[in-house]
This record gives sequence, structure tokens and C-alpha cells, in this order.
Amino acid sequence: MEFLEEAQVIRCDYCGSRLLVAGRAGILRYVVPEKIREAQEAKGLALAHLRAKGVGAASVAEVRRFYAPFWRMKAKTYRWVFGKRTVPASPWMEIERRRAGSFRGQGDADLETPSRDGLAPERRREKELLTRSFDHTVPASARLDLGLSTLGVRIQALPLRPFEKEDLGKRGSFLPLEISAEEAEKAMEPVGRSFLMPPDLDAEMVLEGSMEKALAVIYYPLWYVNVRVPAGSEGILIDGVGQTLLKRAVDGSAIGDALRGGGSRKPFAFSEIFFLPFRCPNCGWDFPFLPFSRIHFCSQCRRLFRERSGRWTEMPYQVRWPPEGMEGKELLWIPFWHSRAIVESKGRRLSTLADLSQVMADLRIPAAIARSQRPIHFYLPAMGFRNPRAAPKLGGRLTLRQPEVPSLRFPDPIQPVTAGASLAEADFRAMGPIILGEMAPPGNRKVLDWLKGCRIELEEPGILYLPFGRSDLFWKEATLEEGIAFQANAASEDLPVNPSMGKL
Repeated sequence: MEFLEEAQVIRCDYCGSRLLVAGRAGILRYVVPEKIREAQEAKGLALAHLRAKGVGAASVAEVRRFYAPFWRMKAKTYRWVFGKRTVPASPWMEIERRRAGSFRGQGDADLETPSRDGLAPERRREKELLTRSFDHTVPASARLDLGLSTLGVRIQALPLRPFEKEDLGKRGSFLPLEISAEEAEKAMEPVGRSFLMPPDLDAEMVLEGSMEKALAVIYYPLWYVNVRVPAGSEGILIDGVGQTLLKRAVDGSAIGDALRGGGSRKPFAFSEIFFLPFRCPNCGWDFPFLPFSRIHFCSQCRRLFRERSGRWTEMPYQVRWPPEGMEGKELLWIPFWHSRAIVESKGRRLSTLADLSQVMADLRIPAAIARSQRPIHFYLPAMGFRNPRAAPKLGGRLTLRQPEVPSLRFPDPIQPVTAGASLAEADFRAMGPIILGEMAPPGNRKVLDWLKGCRIELEEPGILYLPFGRSDLFWKEATLEEGIAFQANAASEDLPVNPSMGKL
């Protein structure tokens, strides 16, 4: 069955069965289907190239298809930049500056850079959030130069199929991996952190995080054609997808030795994709079909499950109940990751809200909460959004409010309608600095100095369901006085539609 690489749940086009794609916890392997399927086509391309270069008599001695491995890393990366920015002068300030210059007998040409007697441009402290989608590939074979240093952006558009058992029978056609996952990740991470800095913002401090990070191996099809020419022989490498020549004068024996192993094959642990029936393992009820969700709520028995090591595993959750007067209202329950947090910097550990408020005095935490000895809790929506800035913005606002997490579950007989959760627990852990950056005020130099090199520990995360009610074009959180809301069309996948959505 064909399905999107990031899909967690799929539907069979033939029988309509819903299946969970399991086995994604480790490193997956994919194969790019080739467009040159026959050796005769690769042979024709090689000879046509030689004729175009003026090479006359040529005959093909060997044609071989093989697959070159590439490590691929995908992620959404974030960077908070704190610094100073020059504020554009208003018209009246420009008039005053020109008047000051005329009093000194200067012309307009001398006023491009104000002197000490002029009005200096205003500079103020600001912060800005930068985001980017990162998708990069590097070769996994170290010995051979195949003319491809990366697969580039085209890999985002090419169809991928999972590496299957049938591929193991053609093992001799796959070049071995000679670069470990750790080495590849170390080589690609600097590219993921290569942001353009905000214009006119002199950076003083940055906080970085990432979400949806995944490492995989992509096998890319190539053809090797060995051609006899009057001067001897030539090796030609042809792109099996782009149908173009990659490189000439390739040593065919080196490729053959690599394909045969040559003592270079190392053991690597890979995950294999398989499928689980997409229904509740407790009561057999069908889960809501949310293709990108990683956790699945059964509205019939009110239990929450996720896949772990090829099995359905139940996970705990909490519910923050709406206030009185919400009876009969349509509610959509949004999952949030939450965890107790400890923030450490410059040898000081902050574990309570009072500690955090003392160090970061400009935080907009309500005064009654700021003075308490309650533990610090971080929050991040588990639901995905089209705008990558939406998740940390909601998480930062909710973390500032510090709602209490009651030990409640959905009671009988309510059948709540819940949104999906496309962000994994690892995403929440990696986004700790970005949530902190969302809360941090940009104008306090002492706070910025304290944030440099800070470290955030998040204890075992859990899921908290918060009720959201529809208000015009927005979904608005129903339990907090200060509005926590998002646009109705902001979710990255369709929200559940039900005429009796979650009525109490």
C-alpha cells in the first residue's frame, strides 16, 4: 500500500480497512523507485552521451543497477533571537534632526550619520522567533564519489516506498552503509541550525529547539555502464530517477567491491514497518480516523493508547473540567503535553514558581501564582498547526497561566470528541527552551544573562485534555479567564466534525 511518509494511520483503498503504521520508533529505510527500469535504456543513454562528446566507436561491456544509501534528517527547527534593534525615526524626529544640523551649518548630505550633537537613533531590546523546515541528506558511503553529495530538495517530492523483505533478497544491489547514524547526525545538525538572522537585530542571546526530528536511510537508484572506447574503457554513472549522466571515468571495480561487501558491511539496527488493526484494544471500538495522530483516544471506553514496540500501550491522561454553565455546549477537547520542569543556569536550580518569578521578575505570571511554592509546569499543544509559530505561542501562554492539573478522567457516560496529537513526547522535551523564550521578556538584561546556557529538565510528560468552545472563527479555551485560543482553520489536519460535539 502506498501512503505518505509521515502518515501514522492509513486506509486501504481496496477494502477500506483502517490500519496503524507501526514500527516507526527506530531508523526506517526507504527506497526511491527508479524511472530507468531496463538495462537497455541505461545503455542507450550512455552511448548517446558519448556520441554527443564526439566519441565514435563504443560498445557496452557491463550494465549494472545499484542503490546508493543516503542518511536523511528531517526536523522543524526554532530559534528565539534576543537583541537590540534600531527603531526607524518618525517624521518629526527627522525634522528635529535636520533642524539641529542646520543650526550647526551642515547640509543634508552631512546628516546621514548623526554627530554627537545630533539626535541618535533609538535602539530598543526586542525578540524574534525564526522557524524553518529542515530536510537534508548526506551520502552514507564514504569510499565512493558517485557525483551526488546530496539528494537536494527533490527528495521532498519523490515517492518513497519502505524497504521490504524482497529488497533483502537483492542485497547485492545495495551499497553498504559506512557512516554511522551518529556521524551523519553530527554532520547535518550544523546545517539545521544555519538560520538567517533577523534584519537590523543585533543578537545578544539565542535559544534553540526542534520538533518532528526523524532520521532515516534513503536508497537512491543509479546505473553503472562500462563502455569500451578506442582509448580503453570508461565508466559512466547515470541517475536512475533524473535520467541524466552523473559522472564519467568511474572505476567500476570499486563499485563492484563495495556491492560485494569487501569487509565494509557493518551491523545497523533498523525498524521495519508493519500494521496493526486500528481499533481500541480494550473494547474493539474504532478509533477516530486522524491520519497524523500519534496517540488515540477511544470515545467509547474513554481510554488513551499509543503504539510501543509493536503493541498497543495504554497511557494515563488528565482532564481539566469546564466551569458550571457549560452544559449543552459543544466542546472540542485539545490534548496538551505537560510536565514538571526544573530550569537551571549559572549554578542555580529553579523548581518552584516563586523561584522562577524571583529570577525572571518581568514574567507575566499572575501574582497569586508567582508567590506560590507550586512546581513549575511547562505546556505544549500536542496538536499540529499549519503555522509553526502557533504551537510555542499557545504553549508559552498556557505556561504563563500555570493551570492546575487535576487527577480527573472523562466520566461515564460522556463520549468526548478529541483532537489528534501529531507531536510526540520527544518534540515536547526538545521544545523546552522555545517555550521559555516565548515567556521571557526581551527588555530585561539580567534575565537574558541568566538565560544564556540555561538547561531545562522535563520530568515524565503526560497528556492533559483542555476543553475548547467555538467562538466565531476561533476555538477558545473554556476554563481560563485569559483567552487561550486559535483560529478554527489553523490545525494541520481536519478537526473532528460532529453535530453533537462533546456535549456535556
